[in-house]
Amino acid sequence: MPQCLIESNNSRPPPNFIHNELEFEVEVVLKSRQLKGREWEYLVKWKGYHPIEASWVNESDMEHAQEAIKEFHNKLAKKQKKHKM
Repeated sequence: MPQCLIESNNSRPPPNFIHNELEFEVEVVLKSRQLKGREWEYLVKWKGYHPIEASWVNESDMEHAQEAIKEFHNKLAKKQKKHKM
């Protein structure tokens, strides 16, 4: 969930309620890292929020952002393939 690190901006979209829980919309996944125990975290840029407010989120908490995760891994694979050439 985004943390308000910079001055409030009224143009930010409000969170959605999904299954009685607040959820913010993922704009893009920026990075990934693997934690102990093989769990993954993703650095998420939230839609409508400043990039400085990006935050690390456990993969298990990104149930409704599978498309953003897939796009991130596709871009990463393309970069790695390009690097091997």
